[in-house]
Amino acid sequence: MAKKKTEKQKDFVKKKLKVGKKFTASNETSINFNSKKIKLANQRKITTSNAVTALSNDQKKLLNKNSENKISSQELLTRVSLLKHHSNISRKETLLTFIKNFDTFNQLQLINLIKNSLHLFIDPDFQVREEYANLLTLINDKYPDIIISNLNSIMLYLINGITHIIRDIKLHTGKFLLIILANKLLTIEKILIVNNSFFLKLLNGILDIIGIDKTVKSNKNLIDKQNLKLNNSTMSGNVTLSKKTINYKLTNLKALQLFLTKILKRDFDINAVGFVDSYLPNKSYQPFTRLQLFNTNLLINSIKEWTNNGKKNDKNTDSTDYEDIVSFQDYNARINVVKNEYYDILIMNLEMIKNDWGYIDADRKGNSELGRIANNCINILNECI
Repeated sequence: MAKKKTEKQKDFVKKKLKVGKKFTASNETSINFNSKKIKLANQRKITTSNAVTALSNDQKKLLNKNSENKISSQELLTRVSLLKHHSNISRKETLLTFIKNFDTFNQLQLINLIKNSLHLFIDPDFQVREEYANLLTLINDKYPDIIISNLNSIMLYLINGITHIIRDIKLHTGKFLLIILANKLLTIEKILIVNNSFFLKLLNGILDIIGIDKTVKSNKNLIDKQNLKLNNSTMSGNVTLSKKTINYKLTNLKALQLFLTKILKRDFDINAVGFVDSYLPNKSYQPFTRLQLFNTNLLINSIKEWTNNGKKNDKNTDSTDYEDIVSFQDYNARINVVKNEYYDILIMNLEMIKNDWGYIDADRKGNSELGRIANNCINILNECI
């Protein structure tokens, strides 16, 4: 009874209010409402459980692997600094990490990576250079425009490698050159727009790493041929060639073949209607005609023409002096330079490599790929010159 009595008394107990508060009227409309709060912890895409269950086991493993191994921009900056570490093992492992996580990088991260890793062209460790070549191949295949945007710095490091004092770095540069020349957006004109001198520097550098001596003239003298044969037999530094040296020579010959294709072959028909006219200046009157600012004729189109004009009479001067006057962006200028200065010595050396190594499998029990590449270079020269 006492319990029921206390329950009844609750209805007659006056509520205690805080200071300034009043009782609500019995006919007052309540404006209270309930709402749901949506909280986004981060901006990552959240996959539903149904979508995850619909994936196969291999796709689930790949999804988990990518989420675990994804490198952030801040972590990338830290890892890029390891490419200058004094330990070759640290540099190699860093490159392996970049190759493993290559698909997770965006284009901006790869541009930063390229700019901070060009010194690896001339890294003293062979394994580091090999892994860097693998990374460059991935970038060159998926983002060829990144190579084009950094072409000036890349070409400077390539020329540095071709003329390097350490022989192993020098011979290995041919692989990097082959990767860069294989870029589907790259033309020889784009290289020469950056610097006209790159043409002769690359050509002379490739001949040097192959072992072609330009000082041996291409006459029919037996002494010159004997000296040339001795030079070719010792181009690797050893009379007996190791497997590594043969791979160097094969890669460098492939680089020569691709370089000759770039500089001597055209991807268009020069006789096509309207092709030349589209690049000529307007034929209307120009107030600065007397300055020959719009002259369409190349003043000096060949080294032979320059020599005949009496502007070059010193026979001891190297052909690299031509780069200041001859514009190698012009197709005919490149043809004339190769024809007058390099054709005979190239044919003689390539024929000797072809005969020594053979160019079909029946010619030699060893590696006949060297002979086949040399034969391809000869065909390109004979076709274009």
